[in-house]
Amino acid sequence: MSSVTGSFTIPLGLDVPPAQLWPLFAELPLRRTWTRMPGPSATALHELDFRVGGTERMTNTFVSGDQREELENVATFVDIVPNERIISTYRAIVDHTTRWVALVTIDLIPTQSGTRLEWTEQYSFVTLSTPDGVDDERHLVGGTRLRLNGLYAAVMGLAAAPPA
Repeated sequence: MSSVTGSFTIPLGLDVPPAQLWPLFAELPLRRTWTRMPGPSATALHELDFRVGGTERMTNTFVSGDQREELENVATFVDIVPNERIISTYRAIVDHTTRWVALVTIDLIPTQSGTRLEWTEQYSFVTLSTPDGVDDERHLVGGTRLRLNGLYAAVMGLAAAPPA
């Protein structure tokens, strides 16, 4: 079987400057407001060491009907330029089996109205859930869009909060 690899970029316009957006990536309590693994919060674990060489680890147990999956995402930060860029690698693990690995570049580009975020992900599937991998790719892109929807909602909460 040949490898299933690819890449995608998702742009997102945000109405806050990069410096106001940055803590949502760098501070664990704020990061938890928009990024999490599927499943109940009681079984979730989220650890963050936000520095070059540091890691982020998220785990959870997802139950759907009679099906149970142990989910884990382990990332390593390769490059961090405050208010500008984050580059990381990660492994997505389901039931103790690596499903895919990826390189993620998040660019924060200042605009007149705030920030243009560009999330670029280059991926390679190790284990497919379908023979051709089409559903796997859709799942990955869809999951990333959901995560960015969560970021957008967190930013809207920041924008609505009164200044400290």
